[in-house]
Amino acid sequence: MKITVLGAGSWGTTLALVLEENRHAVTCWSFDPKDVKKIQAAGENKKFLPGIPIPDTIRFTSDLVDSTKEAAAIIVVVPSHAVRNVISEIREKVSKAVIWVDAAKGIENKTYLRMSDVIHEASGSDHQQIAVLAGPSHAEEVSRKVPTAIVS
Repeated sequence: MKITVLGAGSWGTTLALVLEENRHAVTCWSFDPKDVKKIQAAGENKKFLPGIPIPDTIRFTSDLVDSTKEAAAIIVVVPSHAVRNVISEIREKVSKAVIWVDAAKGIENKTYLRMSDVIHEASGSDHQQIAVLAGPSHAEEVSRKVPTAIVS
């Protein structure tokens, strides 16, 4: 399955690693082209997950629209204050059948909506196309394959 991870911080990068390990075609988007170049050059996300190698099969990009082309699922891991704007920017460019996965933390500042509700509003998707990923885990533990739990 082609999956896009929106957000290349510690949690986004970790989820990209888990998805790639499970043989999905993964693209990870970052708003910052400099971060993308650093990750590509180093083969790791030194800023957020130093010492964790990233296989070159995970594609990193700062082109938001390109990152979501033909994605069957989009995992949203951007900061809560950016979720609505990022989703609104790609709303008309992604498949109506895409599955949205909320892995962003927090609530929206102005509306106090949960991130899944923000994704619902901003994407125009049916609630049945939105899943929520949460759990008592830290990106550093998951990326190092320390036993942990993730639930949805």
